[in-house]
Amino acid sequence: TTFSGTRISAAAQFRVYNALPTTDPMKHLVCGTGRPDAAPDHLQAMLFMNDPGSVNWMKYYELGGDFTQEFYGLTATADGNYVVSGYATLGSAFFGVLMKIDPAGTIIWCRKLEDISTGLFLADVHELPGGDLLVCGSNANYLGILAKLDPNGQPLWSKLYIDDRFARFAMSG
Repeated sequence: TTFSGTRISAAAQFRVYNALPTTDPMKHLVCGTGRPDAAPDHLQAMLFMNDPGSVNWMKYYELGGDFTQEFYGLTATADGNYVVSGYATLGSAFFGVLMKIDPAGTIIWCRKLEDISTGLFLADVHELPGGDLLVCGSNANYLGILAKLDPNGQPLWSKLYIDDRFARFAMSG
């Protein structure tokens, strides 16, 4: 078995949570969290595009949180862009984040979503036929959430379920 790797930076720290193939079978979009260097006092949401030999681009995003900001879910959209989901902490509360980016990682739009429980964690996102988005996660009371949003990330409906906060769902044919 052989493998290749890319050294990001000696001072950088990051965690990878998910990866998504792109239209180019040699490139993948990867999401997670990290510190771009030793200086920041909190974790920033992170995305990078890589191929087998290198990182094409790597970006950290400041989402308005005060300590942890993480991306967990990724989906490709029919228009050639991507939507990522995650959360950010703010004091003792946390809010969900949904962000649409182009293939270079440039933000098209970013939505901060909240729940009356003072917490919303978005674990995964999928694009539905017609462009609407389906997201899942949990709130601060560890109730599972499933929500449908329009193609611009505006909520259409949401439902609460009593379930583990790391529950996922799968789309089929």
